[in-house]
Amino acid sequence: MLAGRSSRRQALCCSLRETPPTDCFAGGLRPKAEAEGEEEITAHPTPPQCSLTGTWVNEVGSRMVVSSIGGDGRFTGSFQDTVSATNNTIQTSPVFGVQHKSAQPVFGFTVNWKFAESTTVFVGQCFLAADGKEQLQTTWLQRDKEGSLANGLKATWVGTNTFYRSS
Repeated sequence: MLAGRSSRRQALCCSLRETPPTDCFAGGLRPKAEAEGEEEITAHPTPPQCSLTGTWVNEVGSRMVVSSIGGDGRFTGSFQDTVSATNNTIQTSPVFGVQHKSAQPVFGFTVNWKFAESTTVFVGQCFLAADGKEQLQTTWLQRDKEGSLANGLKATWVGTNTFYRSS
């Protein structure tokens, strides 16, 4: 079993080729010079990080602010929607979420709408695009209050949004 883990780690390592040329070994990448027996060791750059903190705007103009992220990955913030299925005045609503700690974290958050009796949950991942810009790819599920069990499914909505960091 240990040999299997080592080969998987090596395969992952080898898929992360970097410059200058490197050789892969079970513990990660090592500089080509070290692999050839030379003493020189090159420091590896820190991989870019995708951070959820800050202000995000999606393709329909809704705005989300993530205030801060705790050491356990929990975060809070606010959400200002631009679209609504109600005639009520749209209000900024609270966000409660959690994320994994990684370079491109997976996360989930809930918006408890202040202007309508509904709740939306988002799940997604923060990605770094080829140009280095961050984006949040999300899928959401919204449940509105319904008056009867027979109409329950009519009150559930699903969709996707992409959020981009606001400057």
